[in-house]
Amino acid sequence: MLKKQTIWLLTMVSLVVVLSVYYIATPELQTTNFSLIQKGDEVSGSEEGTEVSSEQGAEGEQSLDAFTDLRMQLEDTRAKAKEELEAVVASGSVSAEEKSQALDDMAKMNETSEKEAVLETMLKTEENIYDAFVHTTDQQIKVTVAAKESTPALADQIIQMAYRELGQHPISVEIKEMNA
Repeated sequence: MLKKQTIWLLTMVSLVVVLSVYYIATPELQTTNFSLIQKGDEVSGSEEGTEVSSEQGAEGEQSLDAFTDLRMQLEDTRAKAKEELEAVVASGSVSAEEKSQALDDMAKMNETSEKEAVLETMLKTEENIYDAFVHTTDQQIKVTVAAKESTPALADQIIQMAYRELGQHPISVEIKEMNA
């Protein structure tokens, strides 16, 4: 029988492979009609040729790179938490009950990550959504999407999808409008 660490490693490797194939197969989004720039610089590629500061860009249209940054931050946070749990499991000074709890917490963290990835993928397949970020905590599910427009119908659709995939936590939805 395989050790739990080996199973965990194989699960994570397979998840990385699946996500890599998805991102490679997904066509690049065209984002030439807006640009997030430093204050005082000129906008290149903007249809209007106006000047936009990074403050205005943060309030209005949001770069899709922000979603990647959010994912990386969440991944780093979870990696640190997993390292702490692995240290508990590897420690000889903790009880079997604490080790079991640490293993259960790691499994729950992996399951949550997988469900979030599935929901993000489902949201990105919707016609009006360019990108999505899902973060689940014990208290709530926070869904942030970049979409053509923010409508109550879209928000309701996102809530229903999150409810089906992740359960009955309170669900918070933030829609960032973007021009494609």
